[in-house]
Amino acid sequence: MPYKTMQIKLLNPSKSKRDLLEDAIDRYSTAFEILLREIKSILPAVLPPKTELLKLMDKNFFKCVSNLGVEPFKDALKIDLARLLAVYFSKKSSYPVTRTFDEDIMALLDGEEKISKPKLDAAFEKYQKKRPLLFCRFDEKRDYSIFQSEKGTYFAKLYLFNRKNAQNSKRYAVFPLDAAEWQQKFLNDMKSGICTPKSAELIQKKDEFYLNIRFWYPALPKHHFSAYIGIVRGINSDLYYAVSLKSGEIISTGSINVNNIYGLNKFHSLSNEIIRLAKENKAYIIMENLSTSNDNLKMKGLKVPLSVGDYNKIAFLVSYKAELAGLEIAFVSANSIFYRCTRCGNFKRANRFLKDKFICTMCGHSDNLEEIGSSNLAKTLITYKNNKIPVYYKAEENSIVFRLDILDYEVVCAKSLSAANEFCERLKNHIALNINNFSKHQQFTAKKLLGENAFSKINFIEIK
Repeated sequence: MPYKTMQIKLLNPSKSKRDLLEDAIDRYSTAFEILLREIKSILPAVLPPKTELLKLMDKNFFKCVSNLGVEPFKDALKIDLARLLAVYFSKKSSYPVTRTFDEDIMALLDGEEKISKPKLDAAFEKYQKKRPLLFCRFDEKRDYSIFQSEKGTYFAKLYLFNRKNAQNSKRYAVFPLDAAEWQQKFLNDMKSGICTPKSAELIQKKDEFYLNIRFWYPALPKHHFSAYIGIVRGINSDLYYAVSLKSGEIISTGSINVNNIYGLNKFHSLSNEIIRLAKENKAYIIMENLSTSNDNLKMKGLKVPLSVGDYNKIAFLVSYKAELAGLEIAFVSANSIFYRCTRCGNFKRANRFLKDKFICTMCGHSDNLEEIGSSNLAKTLITYKNNKIPVYYKAEENSIVFRLDILDYEVVCAKSLSAANEFCERLKNHIALNINNFSKHQQFTAKKLLGENAFSKINFIEIK
């Protein structure tokens, strides 16, 4: 599902309403930390399924925060806790602390053990720290909702109180929203049914309050593509691209730069330019998978504009924007793309003549390194589709044993002229039953074999 997040400011709330918002965030933040400490003693050694984890947070579990009036936030607190605990179990680092209180600081200062400065700094950094207040659903009768007045102004209706601390018998408060033109588009899309509002977060920045609202947009039908566009980290530019026809012919290359913009805004600008180029060229987007391997672009004395982390952030933005735009995207191994000759296929480290120059030691082909890398990346799926998948077989007295290593699949077929066809049919059935359990790399191979005429995509190699 493609999601978009919009941040919108609550327009000039009065002092009394500011106090209500601050109090709600404070109650939520305090309750979250107390519950986080409470659940620690009943957590199993490994993360249970989400349904089992939520069962641990029953009515009795919330008794320790009954004095905070967080009944409107119970579902949100459960989901928020489950998210943080999932991260904790995945990283297996120290147990998380989101907020410290007076007694925590006093316990550290009055304790007999010597306190390290980093530990004390961490405690003070989280002292009375405010956590975003989560609203886990869009609902007119609970959590939060957005509505438009007759004059066209948009308002947020936030449920902040329980029955005991209700304001004028109301468990909610209403706030006008400061909607600029781009935010109006989201709200108008919501009103017309183009998108659906989901969860939201209330945050405070200094003296201002904002809502971060997640909208779900249905994905567009996938565009027919006639080319591939490979996007690599640049050396003399932020990013570099190459567009390849399905035949493998490179028809255009170029750099992608954004100047005088930094941080997340820069990443959004770069990702938007990638989407524009893909649409313009009717291209399937191919990006480096730098989460599992490096592209070996850096070398001593060379500082590239984008780090691996920067590229991964851009790739994440491109992935969801591509889905919204109806574009296809694939992440492939970046291994060797800057060292493989685009003319003869020769792969040697020595092909990289200088920091940004490529000269093939086999055929003498020369080019700038960015163009070599992006061209190789653009043609990755073409090469992959043309390469046959090795299947090893050994003939026994009355049978033939087939083995496909990449899928860890082995099967014994009766020895006959149709044994290879039988293997292909059994392989297809195996893939259909297990494809959701395969790794991403295995799924690429599996999907290739599920197409028509799987036999022609296999290279049968006999083991003597």
